[in-house]
Amino acid sequence: MNEPESNQENWVTVCGAICVIVGGLMLFGGCLGLSGMDELQQLHTAIPIGEGEMSETLQNQLLEHGPPAWFARVSSLVTVCLSLYLLMQGIFLIQRDPRVPRRLMLWSVCFIIFTVMVVVMNWVPRWLLVASNSEIKAMFLAQLFIAMPMQLALPVGLLIFFNKQKVKANIAQWR
Repeated sequence: MNEPESNQENWVTVCGAICVIVGGLMLFGGCLGLSGMDELQQLHTAIPIGEGEMSETLQNQLLEHGPPAWFARVSSLVTVCLSLYLLMQGIFLIQRDPRVPRRLMLWSVCFIIFTVMVVVMNWVPRWLLVASNSEIKAMFLAQLFIAMPMQLALPVGLLIFFNKQKVKANIAQWR
């Protein structure tokens, strides 16, 4: 393989490695959620707001006004499943499986829908808290403007990338 061809094929390894790394990080977050640390506690820990640690009063307010307790467990379980799927597809992409781009686009659509649904389910019942408590408002804004764009960057990027004609032509050669 000459140099221009190998440079064109580098995207496969890079994209696959990104999927594996992001899948592993998502798996870690999903396991934290299954162990009892919900997404808002993870967010509060990552972006220290107020005193740095979430106070017991704040935790109680969030629990009282939040979605049902089972929702956090189910969303963590779905996160674990989606992360394992992404991780596996990243490995298969590196191996140049021609079915992977469609699978990753399907994962992207499912993940975008899931992410938006989780944000809506977490914040709609807590809207009065957001309006009345500045610390909770800061958490809401951090999730909306920092965490959510970071979560959606990969799936949106994959949807755009795998719809490029050059990439489609390159994948067609794998068959």
